[in-house]
Amino acid sequence: MAKSSASDIAQGHSSDMSVTLIALPQELLDEIAGFLDATGICSLRLACRALRGRTSRRFRSFFADRRTDLSPTSLQTLYNISASEEFGSVFQNLTIVAVVNETTRLSTVVQTGKMVDVGPFGRDWHARFEREALASSQAKLEVIEKMQLDISALIAIFRKAKKLRTVSLDIIVYEDTVRQSPPIRPRSWGLVSQEASRIYQLALAAIARSHLAVEYINIFASTMGWGICTHHIYRHMPHLRTDDLGEALVGLRRLSLGMTTRFPVARRRNDPRMRDPNNFLGPAQLLSLCPALEELHLHLYRLHGEPRPHYEAVMAHISTSVQLPKLRKCTLSGLDSSEESLDRFLRSCTRLESLELRRITLKSGSFRPIFKYCSSDAPALKELKLHMLWEDRLVEFDEGPVSFLDESGRASGVDSVIMDETELKKGVFYSFSTARP
Repeated sequence: MAKSSASDIAQGHSSDMSVTLIALPQELLDEIAGFLDATGICSLRLACRALRGRTSRRFRSFFADRRTDLSPTSLQTLYNISASEEFGSVFQNLTIVAVVNETTRLSTVVQTGKMVDVGPFGRDWHARFEREALASSQAKLEVIEKMQLDISALIAIFRKAKKLRTVSLDIIVYEDTVRQSPPIRPRSWGLVSQEASRIYQLALAAIARSHLAVEYINIFASTMGWGICTHHIYRHMPHLRTDDLGEALVGLRRLSLGMTTRFPVARRRNDPRMRDPNNFLGPAQLLSLCPALEELHLHLYRLHGEPRPHYEAVMAHISTSVQLPKLRKCTLSGLDSSEESLDRFLRSCTRLESLELRRITLKSGSFRPIFKYCSSDAPALKELKLHMLWEDRLVEFDEGPVSFLDESGRASGVDSVIMDETELKKGVFYSFSTARP
């Protein structure tokens, strides 16, 4: 019996198959196409014109979520998608990736004229290739230093992307300029801090100037370990306000903000710059531009595991200058606060239905009045999640009704609890561990 080609099978010309892809109902064909990745769906669409048309829905779905590293090629591709009638209508979520080139090794090679790591080939390899490696390192550094981005490209994309609803910022660190290798952990946090600041300013300025009305902005909150320095949020605010950022964010419904302490002074406990008031104002200034927020996630990362003196002022400014009357869901993580500031903020959110507190340290006061408000007086609260809370010692809860899961999905111990509306009415009771922050 003669074998049928893929084209024959797809078009229903096979004598070997009683039911072909073309003969399938659209619902079943959509189900099959849903199991294919981008490469698979492209191959299927090449079989025949009929399949090309009937699998368009699945094919177009791959254009809903896009990423850009802000390279010219990436931006041009993104512009073509946003300007397309077919694909621009499904383009909804954009992730802007801040690519950090870890140049510590390159800089050392250029400054010393010697290879940092001779590799597996020993001294002969080192002597033979040192001059070539030095020239290559100098060339790579020059490329990195010349990398500049014209903000107009991003503005043009935002103006074309009428259906864009989500903008996220992320960071990836590569060794030197080799992007084919797996991302690495940076040796210098200064490089990450600078690039995060640059991408933050560029993305929000482009949103403001294009008058893009997005529903959700994620600022490094999905990037574990680093974010935008709180000092840089403050530093960029005058320019962003000039660009009418407030007009662009007035309808924003969801915000996730990953922040870090001021770099590079986070490791110097007595450095006077740690007490600079400008370190703490930025988050409150940004939140004040988002009065329609319904969901908020704030996370402050602790660089180097060092203490963060004075950073309870971040929450103090938020509690006194920010009003979020529509907030329904709130996650606060890694923040320092006083009892007064945290209590004031929660009482201002009268529609809050879900509250999650993770790794919160009270520098003064107690959690007891806050828990009493949550269990007795919060008018709309239906869910409370608590994990690793500190006063002068670690808070431990009575056995909770539900196991709490940490970021890795593992059940936590007595320092965590989840309470629904029924359990909340019974009150939140706790004691202290011997551990200290």
